[in-house]
Amino acid sequence: MFGSLFGRKPTGFDTRDWHPQIDHALALFEKQDWTGLSLLVSRQSVNSAFRLITALGVRSELDSDLGNYPHTPGLLTILGGIHTCWAWRHRGFGAGEDVETDRWPRFFESLETASDLLTEALELRENAACALGFMGRVLTGVGDTDQLAIIETRFLACPDRPLDGCAMFLQAHSPKWHGDHDSMFTFANREALDERLHPARHALPARAHVEKWLYDACMDEDPEVNRHAERYMSQPEIVADICALNDAFNREMADNPAAQADESACRFAHDNLGYALYLAGQRQEAARHVSALGQHPGQWPWVYSLGEPPAREWGRLRKSLGLSRRAA
Repeated sequence: MFGSLFGRKPTGFDTRDWHPQIDHALALFEKQDWTGLSLLVSRQSVNSAFRLITALGVRSELDSDLGNYPHTPGLLTILGGIHTCWAWRHRGFGAGEDVETDRWPRFFESLETASDLLTEALELRENAACALGFMGRVLTGVGDTDQLAIIETRFLACPDRPLDGCAMFLQAHSPKWHGDHDSMFTFANREALDERLHPARHALPARAHVEKWLYDACMDEDPEVNRHAERYMSQPEIVADICALNDAFNREMADNPAAQADESACRFAHDNLGYALYLAGQRQEAARHVSALGQHPGQWPWVYSLGEPPAREWGRLRKSLGLSRRAA
């Protein structure tokens, strides 16, 4: 099934967040063709739009001068999302105590700009799911948990919401930000039950397992928790849960052409279910997801094992799963 979802895949490895429209979007961004860029993003599914904005934020020149631009809700969301990504590029993605002191001012400046843009977008279109998703990420970084809860409630009221945005709220619920494991799993499991969302929603509890494993192994200060984490992803009940989530995704996808057409949502599942299955030792099922990703692994969560950027080690991982080092 997986091979039919994407058609022909590009041949070169991609080292950063990828989207099939990213080259076109970058050209429009660099020319400041705001009408063209807004139109391009508006034609995407909500999952594709969120991923395309994220890719722009990762690949565009950091702190580019945006000049004058129309204050439409669509463009404000795009620019707010880009500034959100720029903030994390200033900060880096390590633990807070490892962030260099001189990185914090630019991080918070970018978050403030993103907040202003996204606030204006939401004043013009209050149920804009992509804007709410990026605003959740902004508030996670700022640490305003009261406002974060309000934005999350608004986000969850959107019937069609981006799964990458869901993953950002999942992170906010994790102990490495503002929650704990129980809160994180409650959020992930609730989202997986919402049938309004793409079948890739079943990857969210799998991502929660990955986040628990990572936190317990690398961030918890209790040595006993660290030791237990080494065995977490191979515990029979955890493996069974991840496999059940994968089965649920496959089952819903099988007879759902509309879901199969949403490439960005499918890639979310391939990244998150594929990685969880890989950690759980389920090589055959992991290989199906890895094969479907072709030459373009997502940054997250593969970076946890493959380093930055994941594509550098992608051929080695493919070979370890019985695939060719390069996708056809």
